[in-house]
Amino acid sequence: MRTSQEALANYEKVNALWRENKCSLRYKDYKGAVDFNTAKNLLRSLWRKEVGTKFPYRKIKQVTGNRNTWVWRGIVAINCEKGWADIVHLWSHWLDCRINPNNRPHSAEHSLIELRCTKYFFEKDIFQKSRLAIEEPRVKKRINKVAQRYDRMIKRQKAWNRKLKLAQTNLDKVNKEVRLYERVHSEEKRTTKYLIP
Repeated sequence: MRTSQEALANYEKVNALWRENKCSLRYKDYKGAVDFNTAKNLLRSLWRKEVGTKFPYRKIKQVTGNRNTWVWRGIVAINCEKGWADIVHLWSHWLDCRINPNNRPHSAEHSLIELRCTKYFFEKDIFQKSRLAIEEPRVKKRINKVAQRYDRMIKRQKAWNRKLKLAQTNLDKVNKEVRLYERVHSEEKRTTKYLIP
């Protein structure tokens, strides 16, 4: 089956976008790095944009070598070694499979999906975000467990002190009421359950 003229025109627009932004095409040797976390965020946002639902996959893993960006058994695999053009192209194929399951792989609908995905990639400046994330990786901070536990202990101490103070106030109030009752009423009246009319 031949690819339609409409699809070929759209693929040419996609390639022109990659060339204009000085990025390597998917079938060329890729020289550059792809940040895995940026790639994950891109796939999620493209899913929401094209499919219109919440991203359904919980597990996303990074693969290398000859593996492709695809979904196997509910796990999204991203190959960052092959470059952004490959990631966007293969993910647009997966989106096309979900949106148009009866269409052939390089249909006009797929070419439109890939064109929209590529435009989104450059509108959101994903390439620059990825480069910055690789140059300045986020350092994961270690939590000081001792300080964390000590803060919790101090909070519990304050809470129990408040409760103790409230209990002491209520106890003083009840003691005052009891003393007043003892002064006003006799022992017989206070201890007898039933009064004789």
